[in-house]
Amino acid sequence: MEIRITSKDIQKTYNLINGVNKTLDQTIEEIMDSVDAQVIYEAKNNIQQNQNISTGSLLASIQVLEKDTKKHEHTIGSDEFYAHYIEYGRGPVYPINKEFLHWKDKTTGEDVFAKKAGPSEPNPFLEPAVVKATSKIKDIATEKIETKNDEFVR
Repeated sequence: MEIRITSKDIQKTYNLINGVNKTLDQTIEEIMDSVDAQVIYEAKNNIQQNQNISTGSLLASIQVLEKDTKKHEHTIGSDEFYAHYIEYGRGPVYPINKEFLHWKDKTTGEDVFAKKAGPSEPNPFLEPAVVKATSKIKDIATEKIETKNDEFVR
């Protein structure tokens, strides 16, 4: 009895493993894209529930900011400068180049002049969205993998 191993057999195995890895990477990215979409949906929903938000610019700015498909790392957020202050709050604000701060009161529309503005409480919208969306990863992954299995069976 003898067993013959040739480089063709090794190459076939190598090709099979590479195909599995490519499919796995693609599936992971599809799962990540689904989680991204869920985080964005939840974050936008959280912003819409916040009574302190008066314009749609923050809502429109929630997006995938960066993607590294090789490392399977995605960054979701906003490029609006004040998004951080909404998420985490801020301390008091004092004028820097002028004697008074100036803004329009949201309810009355009148001009307000003040020597300082008090701190604002955090109104997290992104972190709760991430927590909620990532709690669904198992379901999202199961659905994607079942879809892939159906494609292989065909």
